[in-house]
Amino acid sequence: MSKLNRYTKLSVIFFLLINFTIAQNPRAVKYFDAGVVEFNLHNYPKADTLFTWSIKTQPSQEAYYNRALCRINAGNKEGYCNDLAASLKLKAKVENLYWTHCGKADTSYIDKDRLPAGKENYEYYEISFFNYYNNLERVYVHNKQGKVIAMYKMEDSLGNVYTFSTKNPDFTKNHKDLYWFESKNKKYPKEFYDRNKSYKVAVRFIVNEDATLSDLKIQHIENDSCYACDVEAVNYVKKLSISPGTFNDKPVKFRAYKIVFFDKNRAIRDE
Repeated sequence: MSKLNRYTKLSVIFFLLINFTIAQNPRAVKYFDAGVVEFNLHNYPKADTLFTWSIKTQPSQEAYYNRALCRINAGNKEGYCNDLAASLKLKAKVENLYWTHCGKADTSYIDKDRLPAGKENYEYYEISFFNYYNNLERVYVHNKQGKVIAMYKMEDSLGNVYTFSTKNPDFTKNHKDLYWFESKNKKYPKEFYDRNKSYKVAVRFIVNEDATLSDLKIQHIENDSCYACDVEAVNYVKKLSISPGTFNDKPVKFRAYKIVFFDKNRAIRDE
């Protein structure tokens, strides 16, 4: 028996019997419990399907983990790694499994100009985490005291994109009073008035080194979306003047987001 199979079989007993957070959704629990039964009968494809239905009904870390076990027992290591990645926050043991079988971490040293350096003259060190199937996942930048001061990842066609750094993008450039700026630049579409309810729209985007914005995408916060509100939220964000984020005083590409509120109690209909 391989080391991976021994570890998997030892872990099954605990995770398949765990009390989990989807108890409020009876259908998800029904699929989950049926998946456990099929797993114990070694019917891994059927168990995989049942855990998938549980995830579609109510995503849970436990269902992702158990489906990962189905997939490794069926010989699907890529599916196993992808499901472990989805359940990393479940337990430290899951994270250990993930990095043991699905990825690795490398350390590199750089100087203040982000050029390679030796251990004797470095300014920062980076710990890069790689997934065997999805390549580079994330890079944490540390100072000499070991504090994480920045994090970025390599995104296709975009290069290194930061999610936090020594200085994050500044949304107040050229308009210190954002409430006043919003009142003058955000429009309330007709669809919003017709529905007579409030909406929150999250807009994800890249703040480039030259302060331009790109890759604007809507991330819905609520199930009941307002398409016209989505369009107006993007238009509003495009009007913002945002200072770029920096690392060591040098502008860097930064992934940011802005939540745009459409409040029915504050809206004034344009006549």
